[in-house]
Amino acid sequence: MGKQAVKTATIDELALLRAENRELRKMNELLMTVVDNIRVAVYAVNEKNEIVIYNSETERTEHKIRSEMIGRDEREVYTEPFFEVWTRRIKEQQKPLFQETFHFTTNNGLRHSIIADGLPFFFEGQYAGAITISHDLRLLNEELERLRLRAQLLSAGAGKTARHDFRSIISKCAEMDKLIAMAQRAAVRDIPVMLTGETGTGKELFAQAIHSASARRGLFVPINCASIPDTLLESILFGSVKGAFTGATDVPGLFEQAEGGSIFLDEIDSMAPSLQAKLLRVLQEKKVRRVGALKEISVNCRVISAGIMNTPRNLRSDLFFRLAVVLLKLPPLRERPEDVKFLARAFVEKYNRKYGVGIRDVDPALNRLMQTYSWPGNVRELENLIECAMVFVEPHETVLAPQHVPDYYMENLNRQKQGRGGAASGQPLQQRLQEYEKQMITDTLARNSGNISQTAKELGLIRQSLQAKIKRCGVNA
Repeated sequence: MGKQAVKTATIDELALLRAENRELRKMNELLMTVVDNIRVAVYAVNEKNEIVIYNSETERTEHKIRSEMIGRDEREVYTEPFFEVWTRRIKEQQKPLFQETFHFTTNNGLRHSIIADGLPFFFEGQYAGAITISHDLRLLNEELERLRLRAQLLSAGAGKTARHDFRSIISKCAEMDKLIAMAQRAAVRDIPVMLTGETGTGKELFAQAIHSASARRGLFVPINCASIPDTLLESILFGSVKGAFTGATDVPGLFEQAEGGSIFLDEIDSMAPSLQAKLLRVLQEKKVRRVGALKEISVNCRVISAGIMNTPRNLRSDLFFRLAVVLLKLPPLRERPEDVKFLARAFVEKYNRKYGVGIRDVDPALNRLMQTYSWPGNVRELENLIECAMVFVEPHETVLAPQHVPDYYMENLNRQKQGRGGAASGQPLQQRLQEYEKQMITDTLARNSGNISQTAKELGLIRQSLQAKIKRCGVNA
């Protein structure tokens, strides 16, 4: 073979090698892209126990930077014997380990719990490293809770009908009569209504009454925005498509479920600003886009919202004006003491039926105590007191009296019998309300031995809403 032929063959071989090298680099980049973008932590060491793969999910769960991890001995990184109880086992057994739970601490002091698969890596027949593929147990539990809560909320929304109308609102107060008349007129106009008032003043009762008095025959779909994590609320409201996030399926949101009916957004002022912007667009365009979807879906439902403050300060002004075409400010019970005895009588009748007792009247002494009390928990607190007192009624008794009221309620009634300011006068109203709410939650938790579900049921709250209040008030649960 001549020199020219040798030279040509060498050039051809080099070109082939370059092409093969390029393909290998391309394949390597493809595999690393896949590894770096899957939603599981992938971590690998070589035969020298040096970290060679540390993907984005591992960075996220361990709160470390990949560039600072690659090339380091894993025994420098993990303060607990990760090598001895995990990597060495893979190396010595030279076979995979599946679905094992492992607990360890990184050198930045963070404690981790994972469920992992361990795979030995061989090159040319020799052990060349170990690969760990894991899920963070905390994140898995959070995801399971998200899915459970989402299913619970969607099933609660399905088939929901309004149980109350304007006849359910009990009042002899002129201000309440005026509000009821305004709400009745707004109901037939099919416009957005916002209800504001303290906790327990009857905002959902008004919302149901407005829906019942309207021409809409679709569902009444309520949701408490404060009880849902921000990351989940969007998919609950607007729906999702399969693959939008882990565990996502094609599910209609509450706006779609409320088609032809009403959606009630309680504690709207707790909604994150980013979600407020999306809600504003839905109100303007009357269309929703499910999370992960490209197309929009037209919706036809009335929006009734509620907030604690008279002008919810955490709400965008443009969204506020969209929601509050009619704004109804519900007064607290302390500002309508004439209603206390009528409400008390209605609750007595309700719990007569529930507990099979025969109370026909309320003792005047108890009525006086109740009318001079400030009722920080409003109508909900009054109902709670009456129900609790009815539990201690004997079968032969016909009058509900102070002796039926448990001590912890009587202490509150007696503490403020001098007037609606009582012992807490001089404190800002909001502070008094927060202190009472905290005390009420604390007392109810104690009566139920710390059982969150039972406490939520007694207080008339859903479990997630109670947990949010426990966190906000700093209650030790």
